Amino acid sequence: MSTLKALFPRLPLCLLFDALYANKTVLRLCRENDWRWIITFKEGALPTAFREFQTLKHFSPEKVVETRVDERYQRLSWVCDWSTRGSASARSIA
Repeated sequence: MSTLKALFPRLPLCLLFDALYANKTVLRLCRENDWRWIITFKEGALPTAFREFQTLKHFSPEKVVETRVDERYQRLSWVCDWSTRGSASARSIA
């Protein structure tokens, strides 16, 4: 990540990654570099975080997108400024 910041110091970035990479080190690096981030996860991954997300999303019912392509249906919801334990607040977590 430091190489990316060195090569493109003024480029605003938004990183998209799986819950597998949702750890304090990665989130700290994102905050230090003023990068936004989106973390995707599904039920069963990070059970505590998923339960917290389920609770928090009810406070922002407008943050939902539903799509259908052929037979595939997706419902995406997100929470912004979700505080991560022991750190500053996250920019966004989906």
